[in-house]
Amino acid sequence: MLKKVLSYLVPVAICFLVGGIAAYLQSDAVENWYPLLKKSPLSPPNWAFPLAWGFLYVCMGLSVGLIIDSQNDNRMYFIRLFAIQLVFNFMWSIFSSIWKIPCWVCWTLFCWIY
Repeated sequence: MLKKVLSYLVPVAICFLVGGIAAYLQSDAVENWYPLLKKSPLSPPNWAFPLAWGFLYVCMGLSVGLIIDSQNDNRMYFIRLFAIQLVFNFMWSIFSSIWKIPCWVCWTLFCWIY
C-alpha cells in the first residue's frame, strides 16, 4: 500500500520541486522584466500563474504515478519521455525569463507540439 501511495506522491513532489526551483531562479525576472513586456489584453493576471502551474504539476505527477503503477511493458519509455518533457519545462523558465531568449521558447513550443 505504501509503495502505491509513494508511486503517486514522489512524482508530484518532483514536479513541485522542479517548478519551485524554476520559480526561485526566475523570481527577479518575474518582478522586473515580465511586467514590462507588452502582453495581450487576454493575458491572465499574475496571481493565476501559480494556481495554474500548481494544478498542472499535480496532474503531471499523478499521470506519471499511473504509469509507474501500470503493468505496461513500455512504462520505462514513458517515464523517460516524462523526464525529458520536465527538463524542457524547466529550461523554458530559464531561457524565457532569466536569459530572455525568446527563440528558445519558440523551439520548446515546437518540440512540445511535435
